[in-house]
Amino acid sequence: MASPNSKNGTEIERLIGMLAVGIFTTCYYYSTLYPVYCIYRIYSKSGFDILNCILILPVFLSLILPAKQSPKLLSTYFFKCALKYHDYEEVNEFTDEEYEKASQTKNFIFATQPHGVLSVAGICYGISKAPKSIPPTAVASILLRIPIMKHVFGTFNLIDASKKSLTEALKRQSVVIYIGGMAELFLSSLTEEKLFVRQRKGFIKLAMQTNADVVPCYFFGNTSTLEVIKNKVLMNISRTIGVSITLFWGRWGSPFTLPRKVLVVRGRPIGVPYSANPSNEEIDLWHEKYVSEVERIYNQYKVRVPEYKNKCLVFDQPNEKKQK
Repeated sequence: MASPNSKNGTEIERLIGMLAVGIFTTCYYYSTLYPVYCIYRIYSKSGFDILNCILILPVFLSLILPAKQSPKLLSTYFFKCALKYHDYEEVNEFTDEEYEKASQTKNFIFATQPHGVLSVAGICYGISKAPKSIPPTAVASILLRIPIMKHVFGTFNLIDASKKSLTEALKRQSVVIYIGGMAELFLSSLTEEKLFVRQRKGFIKLAMQTNADVVPCYFFGNTSTLEVIKNKVLMNISRTIGVSITLFWGRWGSPFTLPRKVLVVRGRPIGVPYSANPSNEEIDLWHEKYVSEVERIYNQYKVRVPEYKNKCLVFDQPNEKKQK
């Protein structure tokens, strides 16, 4: 089932939408630099004067206060305009009604690719569902500790991506996991969309052990709405710490995203069975079914997104560095 096309907005609405998404991209860009700037001012200039206290107050409050999911905030007119700016479209082969019914007896891992600098498609998806809540998204633990960033992105409901955290979460609810991670951001290009998935099998094992099913999701637009400097050293650092360490830019060379179409496709559950101690052969079998579904979804729906019509999907090779 496809959602209505969101392009029919006025120029003012699309400008507002650019600013709405820009809150997240600008925060991602500057939130790590802002505390450093505050510390620099305190130690190199006038100490804890009134201005410096005002500047560092948001950092201090963010450190001591927990982040909170805010679907009502995302449902406001201001944020809904983001869907018009990115001509947002959603295809749910596994419909909302089917998910709500199935989730009464089973939880799901929404296995999502590709990653991107940050998930612009994920931002649009969360906004499109608001004021309804969405399943929590697994992120690197460092993102849950960075002041300001943890509150801005916490509006979408984030949890630690550790195995322990995900195992506990799947006892209560479904979760969203970005399978490929940072490497996809650095290796995709105008002609290729390269996914890291061949060696990413841990989510299949996790699904089998927690009696969860896997729903393949493809986020078209995550690698096309922002441009990045692609460097192998930066890629390795980013993959190690779980945060993209690179320069990125969008419209007018700023952190604002390019006005390109975003399409979210949610496939159907692949039917992963329960197994407390699955064999490697069982994991490989269901992992291959997942990979086949991702490929089908990409090739079936890429024609809807201009930047992807002539873009080939490429999977990592089995002899690349193993990622758990």
